Amino acid sequence: MGFYEAAEKVLLKAKKPMTAKRITEIALTEGLLKTDGKTPHATMAARLYMDIIRKGSDSKFVKLDRGLFGLKGIDYDYLPKTKPIENKSCAIVKEYSELMPSKLLDDFAEYFEGKSGVYALYNDKEELWYVGLANNLRTRLAQHQKDGHRQKWAYFRIFVVPRNKLEAVETILIQIARPKGNKTKGNICGARNITSEIKSEIKERIRKYRNYL
Repeated sequence: MGFYEAAEKVLLKAKKPMTAKRITEIALTEGLLKTDGKTPHATMAARLYMDIIRKGSDSKFVKLDRGLFGLKGIDYDYLPKTKPIENKSCAIVKEYSELMPSKLLDDFAEYFEGKSGVYALYNDKEELWYVGLANNLRTRLAQHQKDGHRQKWAYFRIFVVPRNKLEAVETILIQIARPKGNKTKGNICGARNITSEIKSEIKERIRKYRNYL
C-alpha cells in the first residue's frame, strides 16, 4: 500500500484532521505502510501537499491548516487557526512549497520548470544547508543533484519570485540564516548599511553619559 492509500485509510478511520507525522505513525503501526525511508513523515507531507496542488478539487485530500490534512467530504468540527493568505498582485513570493524530499523533484518537475525563484536545500536532519537563486528552479535543482552539493541535501523548499527581486530575497535569507553551504553573504544592491552609524551613536551616547557624571 502506498502513501496515498495509507493516508486515506487512516484519515477515514480517524474522522479528524491529522498532521502528516501522525498519519504516518498510525500507518506504520497498523502495517498499512512499508518504507525504508529515514523520514517517511516528510515524504507523506510532500505527497499529500503536492496531490492537493496537482489535482485541485479532484484530490481526495484537503489541507485544513498549517500541517493538518483531512479527507474531502468529511464535515470536520474544526476551524483553521490561520487565515488564508490573500493573493495580492504586489506579493514578492508568487508560489512556494513546504519541505519536500529531493527524490520527488522529478515526479513534480512541471511545478518548477521555467520558474524563477529562491530555493533552500536541507540535509537529512532537515537542517538548512544552502540557499540559492535560479532563473529556472527545475534546472538549478537538477544541477545540485550532480554537483558538489549532491551529498549534502535530502530536502528542499522553493519560493517563486520575480527575476528582478531574486538577488535581494536570496541575500536577505543568506544573511539571516547563514547556511553552512553558502560561502558568500551576498550584497543587497542599493541598500545602506547603518551598522557603523549605530555604533557611532552608541559611542557618542556613552561619551555624553560619562561627561554628565
